[in-house]
Amino acid sequence: MRRSFKLHVFLSVTLCVVSVVVASRVVVRWTSGEPFRMYFSDVLAQHVQKELDANTGQLDLNVFQANLEKTVLHLHSKDMLVFVDNVKPSTEVAEFARSLASQQVEWEPLHTKPFETTSMEWDQKNWRVVRVLRNSQQLYIGVNAAAFQKSLSEILEVRNQIAIKMLPILIAFVVLTTVFIIYVVLKPIKNLQSAFGHIKFSSPHEHLETKDNFKEFGVFIQYFNELTDRLRANYTQAARFSSDAAHELRTPLTIIRGHLHRLINHAPDGSTTQMELSLESEEVERLISITNKLLFLSQADAGQIGLEKEEVNLNDLVGQMMDDIKSYRPDLILKKEIEGTILINADRDFIFQLMNNLFGNAIKYNYKNGSIDFQARVMGQQVYFSICNTTNLTLDGLDDRVFERFYRHLQVQREDRGVIAGSGLGLSLCKEIVRAHGGDLHLQVTPDKKVRIEGKISVSS
Repeated sequence: MRRSFKLHVFLSVTLCVVSVVVASRVVVRWTSGEPFRMYFSDVLAQHVQKELDANTGQLDLNVFQANLEKTVLHLHSKDMLVFVDNVKPSTEVAEFARSLASQQVEWEPLHTKPFETTSMEWDQKNWRVVRVLRNSQQLYIGVNAAAFQKSLSEILEVRNQIAIKMLPILIAFVVLTTVFIIYVVLKPIKNLQSAFGHIKFSSPHEHLETKDNFKEFGVFIQYFNELTDRLRANYTQAARFSSDAAHELRTPLTIIRGHLHRLINHAPDGSTTQMELSLESEEVERLISITNKLLFLSQADAGQIGLEKEEVNLNDLVGQMMDDIKSYRPDLILKKEIEGTILINADRDFIFQLMNNLFGNAIKYNYKNGSIDFQARVMGQQVYFSICNTTNLTLDGLDDRVFERFYRHLQVQREDRGVIAGSGLGLSLCKEIVRAHGGDLHLQVTPDKKVRIEGKISVSS
């Protein structure tokens, strides 16, 4: 089973987006502590400033502390300490002040001027200290950092609840983002793929231009152009060899055929010699037929098929062929459905060979009391026709590969041993004839296990 590039890109981008989201949450969780403590310190400083503005006279530290404790959430007893320089505090506050003085802490300015803040360790706890100069005295407010941490945990919990509610939106955003990225990534690749499909091997100097694509595709495009040139060279050499070989073989084979005919005529009638010469003559005729087919295919490859167009009545042509089939295969059930009279401007010999090959295969690989159904109709400037027949072949391998040169069904290869076998060029010839008349040919197996060859050719060709 082939892997999907789109699915690969989708899963990769989704994994990257999810990783970024998870990593950002982890980073925020572990790095947001200090910024939040600075924010809480700034909020505390603003409340301190309001209390100081409301008490312009002598400051009662107990009342001042009691008012401040109301502004800090999750504050327990003895979690806030307030003292002023040059004022003898209580024993516990004095120990806190001595510890602060003994520690070489760094004070950081807050947004609320002229307040400053710092962190310290005391009584096996983390403390946040805010100070401000008032009336030539330093006012210190120490708060147990656990209160700030509790507020931070609540904020992060609220954030998690919001994130859970937004999860469907986040998932939709991730999907839309990955789809958009896939579109952006695959669009130049699809454009390049489309450009590949428009390259014609028959045009020796047609290449992809690197300037029309992203520079990252430059090496790949250069490799593709070089590969195309090599394929064109090999294709030209093969076509030239096929054409030259066919031309060179026609003359000696024609001479051999003439000599064999004379020898057959001079041999005693019914003699072993005459029979052997007749068999050799049949093989020579088969070689001449293969040579003619190869020459035609080489001309088709080079686009040099010469059509001698004339008006061809498809009704009469198919009717005559079906009459001939009835004469030597009366067991077959023949059916013809042609809508109206179909006249096409085409090469009569080629159209005859096309129908002869198609009906020949329908007869050759049919079974006794089988059926052949021919249908044709005109739609616009195209004639659509089909030949549907029962078959004695297995259905495996019956597809458009039968139009490839020298391709033969495995069952046919096994059964043809010891008898005169086909060359595997008949259907290839049919496809090239149809293409020369502005159409195409396809094969399909029907649900009732019949083989249908469908084609179309231009009315005016």
